[in-house]
Order: sequence, then structure tokens, then C-alpha cells
Amino acid sequence: MRLSCERDLPWFVGGPVHNGEMVIVGGGPSVLTRLDAIERRQSNNDTIVACNGANGLLRKNGIEPDLVVLVDPSPAVAGFVTKEEDDGATYLVSSICHPDVFDALSDRMVFLWHPEIPGPQGVGMKIILDEYPDKPVALIGGGCTGALRSLSLGYALGFREFHMYGVDSSYESGGPDHAYTKHDGPEPQPIFIQFDGKNYCCSPWMARQASEFQYYYVQLANVGCSIVAHGTGLIPGISRFLAKARRNGEVKVIAPETVIRAGKRWSKSA
Repeated sequence: MRLSCERDLPWFVGGPVHNGEMVIVGGGPSVLTRLDAIERRQSNNDTIVACNGANGLLRKNGIEPDLVVLVDPSPAVAGFVTKEEDDGATYLVSSICHPDVFDALSDRMVFLWHPEIPGPQGVGMKIILDEYPDKPVALIGGGCTGALRSLSLGYALGFREFHMYGVDSSYESGGPDHAYTKHDGPEPQPIFIQFDGKNYCCSPWMARQASEFQYYYVQLANVGCSIVAHGTGLIPGISRFLAKARRNGEVKVIAPETVIRAGKRWSKSA
């Protein structure tokens, strides 16, 4: 983070509320069956946000993202940067990303944003940010992945309507875990999750993402946002479940922790 802040980059600060819609695209397998829907949304002037490898996937299919969100500190994230000299996108890059990522983006439009991180690391971040008293700072909360942080980035940018594609958090047992071939190694041993009467195969990080999605869905619903996750995976299933609860008025009154555990819907199965 200290090295990132030393770079001559503009810092992300957000914008006013408006009626635009944000489309957040991840690399889940179901995105391949919904590329036409994403293209239609872009033709309707919706803002397309690519997370990690979805950047290259969309471009190979003729869709140029407006924004690309990168979060993780691994140097492997540099592999999600396309090879063109200037691909036309604006990159929203977390200040905790590896220097290799920023080097790969030296010819692109980049905005630096700062993730909110609790605990001792957060204290260390504050010490670094205090060294820049003249810089406007927006700490961006959210979950463990770029897709979840994109919701918070979008909220700060003034969006209140969100659509998610390829944010599955699961895959068919024995099938591909991503819509593209990962350059950063295979997924860890999968686990099986049961939600709302259906079983899902997912990596441990996907299970965490799905659990956190429930929390942030409720938080954003409580401030007037609409979130729809399209697809056949775990998060789309949770999205439909919570949308029904919201229509029934339950999202406004149920604490996020209660929603997560409702009816023992969130459990690991053999």
C-alpha cells in the first residue's frame, strides 16, 4: 500500500447519486450463457464492470468493459491485465495490489482506491494515509472479492441499481470452475453447500463470498439499492431468495446474521 500511494495516480473519491445501472461481471461458468444479455445492457448505456479474468473474457467476446476492478495483493493479478497498449477501460485498482499490477497498467487510466480493512492492518493503513493529508480519501468496504467490493465502489460512484453476471460462487461438480482458463493455478479442494434445498459445489473462498453477499445485500437494500444476481449458481440462488424476502418486507426487519442462518439454509454437507 505504501508503494502504491507513492505512485503518481489519482485517488478514487466517488460521485453523486444518479439513475444509471451498474453491471458487475465475474468469471463464473454461467456468464458464458449470458453474454448477449450483458451486451444488451451495454447498448442501453449500463456501465459494465469486469472483475479479474472477466476483463479478457468479455473482450474476446466483443464486449469492452467500462471499468475493471482489481483487489487482491497477489502478483498473479497482473495476468488479468490485457495486452493491448490502451484498452479504453478505466482501472479501479486497490492500493494493496502488488507492484507488478501497477507496472502492467503503466499505459492505462488507473484510479487508486483504498479498501477498508479491520484490525491491526487497518491501523497500519491509517498511518500510511495520514501521510497524505491533502489527498481526499474514501475507504471502500465490502467483502473478500472484487465482485463484492465492486458493489461498494458502485455505491460510492452513485449507482443504486446493480446487476451481477458470472458471480456464481459455485460450479457443476466435475465441470469447469470458471468461464476461462485460470492462469494462477487450480482451485482448492471443493466443498458442498446446501442452500434453499439445493446443493452447490464450490471452493472455500466461494463459500465465504456467498455468505458475505447475503450481508451486503441486506446492507445495501436498507439504503435503497437493488441487486439482482443472474445465473444458476449459489449467489444467484441467494439473490432470488433475498429478493423474495425483500418483497415480503423481511429484509427490512431481519438482521443480516439472521438471514444468513435462516432455516439452517447455510450448511456444509458431505
